[in-house]
Amino acid sequence: LEIGALGPNAGACLAIPLLFLGLLHSEARPPSGASEGIKLGSTLVLELLCLLRFGHFSVEWEILLHPTALAAWFGLFVTSMNLLPIGQLDGGHVTYGLFGARPARLISWAALVCLIPLGIFLWPGWLVFGVMTLILGLRHPPPLNPYTDLDARGRILGWTAVILFLICFIPVPLSAIP
Repeated sequence: LEIGALGPNAGACLAIPLLFLGLLHSEARPPSGASEGIKLGSTLVLELLCLLRFGHFSVEWEILLHPTALAAWFGLFVTSMNLLPIGQLDGGHVTYGLFGARPARLISWAALVCLIPLGIFLWPGWLVFGVMTLILGLRHPPPLNPYTDLDARGRILGWTAVILFLICFIPVPLSAIP
């Protein structure tokens, strides 16, 4: 659990302040409707920081992200993908540590099943990611010491990673602007 949770938690401790720093140098403007290009999806963290910085949510305005904010956005996106509660991913390690082998296996399958409608209806990349996780495997290897219970510090670390996944997950990471 600690190995699975410490990396994403440490990365978020760097990425979230950098996202805000980048937003300080970003520009917000009313939606023009004439933009072409790629629209980045939003997260709870991004929406809260936009509200703090601009006084409104990013879904209401066009936010032209500074490169620092863009890099932090990608960092949080990769973190959320890595925290999916599937097999060998860090989220799989956290799930295994918090809940044990059998619940972790069920949660892995449930997460994989959830990727299918996400991929069909929202963003096709989730289907690709689902196939990759099937290739890598949904099973988590047994720990070296399955007998020692998780202490309070480990549970806090694990639940912090779960919360981080929830606030950073982007159902539609990228979309084309017509």
